[in-house]
Amino acid sequence: MKQVESEFEKAQLAEKDGRLGEAFTLYTQIAEILPDTELCRTAKESAIHLGTQAETQFNRLKKMADEKPYVQSVKALETFRDKYAGSVFKEHATQLLSELLNAKADALEGRARAAEAENNYTRALQLYKLYLTHFQESERYAEVQKHVKALKNKTGMR
Repeated sequence: MKQVESEFEKAQLAEKDGRLGEAFTLYTQIAEILPDTELCRTAKESAIHLGTQAETQFNRLKKMADEKPYVQSVKALETFRDKYAGSVFKEHATQLLSELLNAKADALEGRARAAEAENNYTRALQLYKLYLTHFQESERYAEVQKHVKALKNKTGMR
């Protein structure tokens, strides 16, 4: 029981320090150890409270991602991700950040391909350069990089 008390104190400290993902995970683990004890019931209630709070905040951030500028959404999601490190909520935030990044990258690639289709290779290469500079973590980065190399060879442009 001493170890459970020690873990509960760690969870409380993490919660107090704003490390909510760590606190959520600890409370959830404690709740499963001896579910019929008062301390474990309290841990379960704390985990439910933090989980509900995180889900509400995450849903607000998802909605915000559709309505607010990209940079503002990314900063808010990164803050959420860091606050909920060590929990499933960090994974949710990381996934949404990836989706936002790829959507932004895809839009820029679409503009570059449109310029390319109009034979405006200078503009296309400018847009591709922006893509390769700012979206190195996008899913299509390697394909775009290959395409740019082929386009440069085709047009003789650098």
